[in-house]
Formats: sequence, C-alpha cells, structure tokens
Amino acid sequence: MRKVRLFIFALALFMIIPLSSCDLTLLLKDSTKTQEEESKTEPDKTKTDDKTKTEDDEKEPDPVLEIDEYDLSIYLDDYQEKYGYLALANDLEHGELMQSAYKDFYDASKALLLSKEDKEISTMETTQGSVNYLEVLQTDYFENQDDIQYYTSAWSVFVSDNPIFYFLTNGVLTRSKVTTTTKKDSQGKITEQTDVTTYAFILVGNVNYVTFDARDIINKKLINLFESTKDIALLENDALKTKAINDYLKENLTYAYKENTKIPEDSYWAHNILGLLDNKKGVCECYSKSFKLLADYYDITSIQIYGVTDTGEAHAWNNVLIDESWYGLDVTWNDNEYSKDKYLLCSNTVMAKEHFPYNTAYGITYQPSSPVLATDDYQFE
Repeated sequence: MRKVRLFIFALALFMIIPLSSCDLTLLLKDSTKTQEEESKTEPDKTKTDDKTKTEDDEKEPDPVLEIDEYDLSIYLDDYQEKYGYLALANDLEHGELMQSAYKDFYDASKALLLSKEDKEISTMETTQGSVNYLEVLQTDYFENQDDIQYYTSAWSVFVSDNPIFYFLTNGVLTRSKVTTTTKKDSQGKITEQTDVTTYAFILVGNVNYVTFDARDIINKKLINLFESTKDIALLENDALKTKAINDYLKENLTYAYKENTKIPEDSYWAHNILGLLDNKKGVCECYSKSFKLLADYYDITSIQIYGVTDTGEAHAWNNVLIDESWYGLDVTWNDNEYSKDKYLLCSNTVMAKEHFPYNTAYGITYQPSSPVLATDDYQFE
C-alpha cells in the first residue's frame, strides 16, 4: 500500500545569472505590484562612477509597432548551436542530463513565447509566505536529490544563452514528494514502512506575463527592435555588426539607478532585455543580455560572462567570436565619454586587468568556461 505525502518548498537560489542575489519568494510574492516594486534583490555592484551616462541622457521608449499578426518563431535561432548548450556536453557524466533539461526548458519557453493563450497564476506556500508565479515548465519527478544542481546548471546556462525569453525570472523552484510504501502481514499489521522522496524542478516565469495581452506588447517591441536595427544585416562582417550593435545600445540605453540615487536599479526589468524594450535603461546585465539578443539575431557568436571587476564588484559583459578568435566586449563600460570604446573587441591584455569571470562550478553558480581571448585587440580597417 502506498501513501503519497507532498512537500512543497522553494529554493531561493543565488546564481550567476542575476548579478545580485535573487530571492524568488520576494521576487514573485505579490503579482499585483508593478515591475519597479516587484524585485527585492540586492543591488548590482557594477562599477558606475565614471563609466555611465547621467540621468539627463535617458531615452524615451520606442512606440509599440501597430502589428496585427506576427510570427516570433522567425526570430529564434537553433539552440543546439549555442555555446552554452554545447559546453554542457563537456561533463561526460552529467552532460546528457543537463542538455536534456536545457532542451526541455527551451521547448517550454518557446511554446510560451509563441502562445496566444492566457496562462494561470500558480501559487506555492513557502516558509516565507505565499509565492505567485507563472509556471513555464515542471519536470517529472526524479529520485536523485543531487540532480537538482545539474538541473540548476542547465537552467543558468539556458537563461544566459536565450535572453529573448524575457518572461523568465532569475530564480527557480523545486518540489519534493514523499511516497510511503507499507507492507502488511496477513492480519493487516504493518510490518515494514519505506519513505522515498522524489523531486521536480520548475522553470518559473514572471506573473506580469501570464496574459497574452501583456506578452503581446513586449513581443511587438521585440519585433520593433529587430526592424529598427535591420540595416546591421547589410554590414560586411561580424566585427562591423558587433560595433553597430554596441553603438545602438550606447545610443538607446542609459545606466539605471534607483530614483534620485546613485544606487543601481535592482528591479526585474533592469536585469533583462525589458530594460531596453520598456525603459531604455538598465544595469550591466541588461546591456549584456541586449547585446546577446541582437548578436543572436544577426548570427554573431557571443556569450555572456559573469564575474567581478578589479574592485570586486559584480559585473556582466560579453565575449564575441570574430574570424575564429574570441574578443572581449563590455558595452556598459563603453557607454560613457571616457572609454572611447576601449572595451570593443578588445584583447585578453585589456580584459584581464579589470574583468574576472566567476569560476565554473556545477550547481547554482555554473557558467561555461570562458574561452581564451585574443592576445591583440581587433583591428578595424
């Protein structure tokens, strides 16, 4: 005879995707709040003193395109060719599990991106109170608790690889279920009882995007972004395209601070391409994700890198593959009057002085190993 006891718990994971620690139970607790009120994470410690523009330079958001019908699938690329997905296979023991999880995350996120249906708000009771969230995917239950870290690794790589899925949060949830098996003798007396705990991993979306109407607005802004930058496709090579994206982001993004302060904005949108699409401002993670988004669309191989600066502050930037060599790119630090694009396709000599990637480690702080950068800066003709 079997009895099933269900235990639900949240993992407030501190991982490499959000540069500040992210407590999901706070991030999702009240679905009626605005995005500015929603996120309660620690502020991004990115260097901002002399490497950002002032608030006077903020841009007005673009109007939403008047589009009746559209197909976002044409803006998606092949996840099987992405650097992060391929890098997961380097783990000979757990690579297959992580790539399988990545595929499931991608398929579910793609389905939501293309869906025209409203979804339901899911609720979970935790020790910190009720959590409301948009369930993008819940895996089947699995027995090995250690696998949670590998699902988390696949998730962190997946989110970094695919910034187009703007509705995903910087946190995950897991569920545990205890199944009790009993054996009885001929008189009905219990002779043996065994508890088996299994686990499920949940890919979480922000409750603001439960309805199609809410996603439709952002979807159209995505299309507007791609349409407004379409001349990039006409440039001769990936280096010129990279420079054009760098210039576009410098023109259309401002570093985001909390109102009337010099404290980096910690709201959900500021660490997401929503910063570019909705507000024309964001922190370094917004800059790096926005670059990755446009680089993917224009067939430029790039990755996001998370780490710290020479002063120990958390930071995000990109590496870009040009003519079979990797170069560093920091659009955030390029976006000021002092750097003069010092961090545009620069060498390891430049990046190694101030940019230190996090060490790769399976679990909640996993990212693929950063490729070795070129010894010399890229030379534009």
